[in-house]
Amino acid sequence: MFIYNIDKPETPLFISEFQHGTACDPVVVDDNYAYITLRAGNFCGAFDSSLEIVDISDIYNLKLIKSYTMDNPYGLGIKDNLLFICDGTSGLKVYNKGNIEELELLNTFKDITAYDVIPMENNLLLIGENTLYQYTYSNNVSRQVFTYSGDKLITIESSYNGELYYKYVFTYNGDSLQEVIEYDYNEGVEEFVGSLYNAVDGLTSKYPGISVKKIGDKQWTLEIPEKYSVGHEAHFGQVTEQYLQYLIDGKLPDWEVPNMIVKYYTTTEGMKAAMK
Repeated sequence: MFIYNIDKPETPLFISEFQHGTACDPVVVDDNYAYITLRAGNFCGAFDSSLEIVDISDIYNLKLIKSYTMDNPYGLGIKDNLLFICDGTSGLKVYNKGNIEELELLNTFKDITAYDVIPMENNLLLIGENTLYQYTYSNNVSRQVFTYSGDKLITIESSYNGELYYKYVFTYNGDSLQEVIEYDYNEGVEEFVGSLYNAVDGLTSKYPGISVKKIGDKQWTLEIPEKYSVGHEAHFGQVTEQYLQYLIDGKLPDWEVPNMIVKYYTTTEGMKAAMK
């Protein structure tokens, strides 16, 4: 790793260097440290894969502070107190770098092959196998993922602490996106397909024009006419109309009652506990 003065970009001036074993070795820096991933098992020549952290507070006297074993590291990036490492087939690893000598692993996204990462102000861009991912930062553990892959399949996911709780799959035909329903055959596909078509058929009287089409071995597309696409304000108006109808009727729908009971029990009991 070499350090140059680039006050004159046309003639960079050599300052110092830090020597390590020959390897593929991307590097990122903050005010006092350089973070280097060394990848082994390839033409780069190294025998061990690792993350090395070098003290660069004195650019004329570089010192290795700590080395951490990695599986198959590629690119890396930093934002504020977070260190992101693309560990190849082991996924994206997120560390708290507050204590350099004891990095805290905050999260590992194991469901991807991670190659390179660009931390931006509000989003993190990551390149995997033939795929671009986009993350948002939220308490160091949440993510919102936008995925684009070469087969024109786009996925948007949300998860918390590594647990997926929403997944939307779209196909892109060059003009528009179509939402795709994806299902795993391991859990009774016939029952699923029957329930899917019955559910959509039950909505057609209220929403004429919606339909389901099978487009792949494990995929169905739910086609929704453009006339049903409403903005935030229009949707809020629909919610308000529904609420006012509840007031007119003098009651909530049956499915809402247990939800309301649980919500108010939780909040009132939480208040009691907080006041102790």
